[in-house]
Amino acid sequence: MMKFPKEYCLYLSAFLVLGCATTTQSPPPITQTEQIEEVTPPVPVERDLSLGPLPKTKPVVQVGERDIPPAKAGDASLSPSSSAYQKIFPEKGDLVGITQAHSQVLQSRGQRGLEWSENLAQRARLQSQQLAAGMCGASEAKVLSARGEAIYLVPSAMDSKGQKRRVNLSVKKFVAALLDEKAGPFSRENSGAMILGCALNQCSDLTQVWMCRYK
Repeated sequence: MMKFPKEYCLYLSAFLVLGCATTTQSPPPITQTEQIEEVTPPVPVERDLSLGPLPKTKPVVQVGERDIPPAKAGDASLSPSSSAYQKIFPEKGDLVGITQAHSQVLQSRGQRGLEWSENLAQRARLQSQQLAAGMCGASEAKVLSARGEAIYLVPSAMDSKGQKRRVNLSVKKFVAALLDEKAGPFSRENSGAMILGCALNQCSDLTQVWMCRYK
């Protein structure tokens, strides 16, 4: 049997005692941490200044056909002799510009202008032909007005040789005659008219029957 020195045995015994006296500590609890995803802030987009300032927008307003005012005087693009005017107001002959002449006076009085109606013009032609039989040979000018219509009777004139001649009457003079007599759209019974149609009939003795119907 092998024998160890006394000092070695004391050292070994002390080592064993210290080793037995130590206690094993439990590991600390494991805590789970929630990972938060970082959100990258949006990068502002700069407007291309080379395109110039942004245009200003206006609200869209729906406009009906009757909300469009008639052509105004002095507008070269819509003169009575222009093709654009004739598309809007298909007046012919001596009646060209009669709608505009009415509207000029009405708008100057703060009222709404009129629009041409071919249907009313046809009715005015038929009625003026029927009335001409009893109005031909008139000796003086006369303005007649009723609800929905106005008539201007213009007799012929005598020239220097004593012969009858036709009086040159413009649409503006016709409207001025109605205004003086408060007839047609300038009368109380026709103040709310929105459309018109006119006709001109000439008798064999050169008497003229101007007639307009209003509605």
